[in-house]
Amino acid sequence: MKLSYIFKSMMLIALMCVPFALTSCEEEVVSGPNVYKMGITQVGFSANDLSFLSEMKTIEETYMNALGISSKNFQMEGKTDDCDNKIIEACKKAEEKLKEMKFKGSYDLYVTRISVNNETEIYSYKIEGIKPTTVSFGYTNVETEDMLEYCNIVLEYSDGKDTTSYIVTDTTWSITFEKQQLPCTHIFKKYYTLKEDKDMASIDSVSYSRNGYHYVSFVHDEKGEIVYIYENKSLDSIKEKGSLVAEKIPTGFFNTVNHFTFSRTGTLTTIIK
Repeated sequence: MKLSYIFKSMMLIALMCVPFALTSCEEEVVSGPNVYKMGITQVGFSANDLSFLSEMKTIEETYMNALGISSKNFQMEGKTDDCDNKIIEACKKAEEKLKEMKFKGSYDLYVTRISVNNETEIYSYKIEGIKPTTVSFGYTNVETEDMLEYCNIVLEYSDGKDTTSYIVTDTTWSITFEKQQLPCTHIFKKYYTLKEDKDMASIDSVSYSRNGYHYVSFVHDEKGEIVYIYENKSLDSIKEKGSLVAEKIPTGFFNTVNHFTFSRTGTLTTIIK
């Protein structure tokens, strides 16, 4: 009789535990909403280059479009495993689109599922930035016939270490540097003085370019492929009375300094004045 009573008691306790066991299981594979968070961190980028902001925006928008969400914090209804798999599948599609793009910086993107006690990472992807190594740089100085006739023009070039001077005698003067190692610097300074045997002040009209130049540069990665192209020019021609131009030359009005700096990441910074 005593054994029968003990057996019945054990059965009752077992039956009471079943609902709790089922509830605990359902908490592991729940039917939504499941809460998720997408995040991105930037690594290995030049501190002075803010273009990583636009790159991060592009990456985030690519993933958000693939996921069909409007916020990096989002929810999804359904069983947890099903929701996780849907998110991973959408993220893989975003990956394929990003592989067609080039980024200057490197980024780590992740998606985590948020629960009461912790966060579980369900997806991560590392985006490797391009690695520029060299730059080819070409620079052309531009003058007018009038300024060449009435002025002595001296151009100084510096690579940050050595300085070389040139006497400008043609309307265009060019120099090219092939595949220099990054980082590197190019500085062009130009000085004007009036020729003693010429009378510019007596001329009705003098044509000049305030700062005539044209530069183009090609940044290459370690494979020699072009990853960035920078180009700009200033070729405007202005006409003024000779006496006015002659008065400006001794003041240094036409003297210029064009400064080009390529960082380790291939970013070009220019100072034109």
